[in-house]
Amino acid sequence: MADNENKNVVKMRPRFRFNIGVLIFLIIFVYVMYFIVSYFTAKHVRAYMVDNGSLVQEDTYTGLCVRDETVSYAGKSGMIIYYATAGERVGAHTLVYSLDSDGVINSLIDSDDAGKYIYDSDYNDIANTIKSYDLAYNPMSFDTVYNLKSTVNSALREAMNTNALDALTSSGDAAGALSLSYANRDGIVEYYTDGYETLTAENVSVDMLDETSYSSINLESNVGIESGDAVYKLVTDESWSVAVAVSDETAATLEEMGTVNVTFQSDHQSAYAKVSFNDTSDGRIAILTFSNSMERYASMRYVDIRLNLDAVTGLKIPNSAIIDKEFIVIPEECATKGGNSFDTGFLVREEDEEGNESAVFKTPTISYESDGYYYIDKSELDLGSVIYKPDSSDTYTANETMTLSGAYCINKGYAVFKKINILYSNDEYSIVEAGLSYGLSLYDYIALDATAVTEGVIIN
Repeated sequence: MADNENKNVVKMRPRFRFNIGVLIFLIIFVYVMYFIVSYFTAKHVRAYMVDNGSLVQEDTYTGLCVRDETVSYAGKSGMIIYYATAGERVGAHTLVYSLDSDGVINSLIDSDDAGKYIYDSDYNDIANTIKSYDLAYNPMSFDTVYNLKSTVNSALREAMNTNALDALTSSGDAAGALSLSYANRDGIVEYYTDGYETLTAENVSVDMLDETSYSSINLESNVGIESGDAVYKLVTDESWSVAVAVSDETAATLEEMGTVNVTFQSDHQSAYAKVSFNDTSDGRIAILTFSNSMERYASMRYVDIRLNLDAVTGLKIPNSAIIDKEFIVIPEECATKGGNSFDTGFLVREEDEEGNESAVFKTPTISYESDGYYYIDKSELDLGSVIYKPDSSDTYTANETMTLSGAYCINKGYAVFKKINILYSNDEYSIVEAGLSYGLSLYDYIALDATAVTEGVIIN
């Protein structure tokens, strides 16, 4: 009996039960994954908050240096030997050079024993010079390496010549062989001439400011000297000038300032200069007169300088946020108000499929208004649209366009073009006018990279 009862049992398949919790979980999972993928694949827009700021106006020029320079000439002939380093400040009665008529010192210096005339103290001085240069080295100014080379060579030569002279004088071998020449006053020693030594600031002309035609004579390259040859010069006054050609606008600014802060591009040092002018038929020349810093630039006839003019204040934004955009311009006389609001709009002519014309009232966004014109985005109105003038049978064809500079404001989560009026710019930032109609306002958020957004598209 038991076996028969077991044979009559029928196994049932389990009934499928719908689980709403699993469905909700799957929907949420897909939703989250979608936004995760969208976030990592989307191009993100970095925002920049507009704030008040200022930039110093900078104008860069190449200027001609005018100094009080006195050239010394040889009184006799002979082999010249220098004892002062170029750029060195010497006092009155300091030995500058000697003329060796018999070649006594030159023979010593050219001999195999020349190294014995450079002492440990001389090497230490040169090592300190190189160390100072290394600490201040700027890879963007590699040309200063050549200045270092010249300074070291000049220091070696000065040490060798001076020590050799002392040795010969002590032994009495130099008696009658050398003619020693001393500075007659204090100043900075330089070993070049260029014909501008007697030039005064009042006589500078525009053609003198052209560095391409400049040439100079290196006096240190001379070995044999004839009587009457130039041998060195002294720069004797700490007051000196730099002459630059400036525009009338810059001249007016400088004239109003009276003094200006100047940055020298070679070493980025700054100094204040008094401003005066030479008015020539070829333009205005600004004469910048300094009361210091002469010694640093005595070896240069031309210097690259930057004039640090008045600071310009306004809204400060990065240049990467600025973009130029083309707009359709429509005269204000074509605008009217209508529809169910008081919005400004235009009656635009349209044709239906059967060619019937009608006037349709449209209210495109006005991006800017100036000089009797409205600026309309080309995406909101077709170029060439015919617009009916209100209360008239006349029409206007919107074919004219203008380009505006602006930035994309993203306060509302999507990009809106805002007109800017740039007051001043440098390589990184611009100062734009505050309070401009249809323009940026303080604390607006703008797209840091204007090329990364599209107007009207929601910002991620």
